[in-house]
Amino acid sequence: MFALKAARDAVNTRPQTPGHLLIVGTGSHKSRVTDMATRRSQPFSGAVSAPYEPLGRDFVQWKRQQLQALPGVKLPCEQAMWEGFLAMGQRPEELQNALVQVQSRAEPPDLAFPIICSTLASAAADVEIAAVEELGTLAATIFNRIAQGGEAGASGLFAAEAMAGYAASIGSAVDTPQVQNMVDRMMAANLIMRKSHGVYAVADPFVRQVWLQRAALEAVWQTPAPPAPGG
Repeated sequence: MFALKAARDAVNTRPQTPGHLLIVGTGSHKSRVTDMATRRSQPFSGAVSAPYEPLGRDFVQWKRQQLQALPGVKLPCEQAMWEGFLAMGQRPEELQNALVQVQSRAEPPDLAFPIICSTLASAAADVEIAAVEELGTLAATIFNRIAQGGEAGASGLFAAEAMAGYAASIGSAVDTPQVQNMVDRMMAANLIMRKSHGVYAVADPFVRQVWLQRAALEAVWQTPAPPAPGG
């Protein structure tokens, strides 16, 4: 990467060279891509970094029209297909899996497809969430704080208030190196990403959504029942 940047700078700083050498790159590891553009130690520090827009309804319409041309293919209606695509985090590979499973179901596609999509969505999120939970309670607590920050991300992960919250969750004192180590491990696993200096976000918005939904359900289950009348 440093050699590539050096080549770019060599070309762009020559006064006699027509035009400029522009480098466009992409990657699925959001944390590493963001770091390459935001960390001073990285070769492309200061480069413009932008997330890809998720595929929209026009993609679903195109895919459905494409499949309609095949004989004997069972397809849900466009609205059901779009809603299922949204439920699965707008992931084309999951849409393909759901459509394949519809072919072997006896129920009408409009009935079977939402159930299949819900199951696949939960399974996909389970893989990411399990990776967080396998790192331990401290990782889950940090991840939850980041998830609560929404799409914009969360800051203050190393503040005194945050440290006190971590300690309360795991039942023992926590220091900055412990938290930094866990943050680094989650970034390496592409579970979270550094959006800017001191600001972190969940790498996959869909996983964040599922995490928060489950956290809300757990909070409801843990709420004590109200006392019986006259008790």
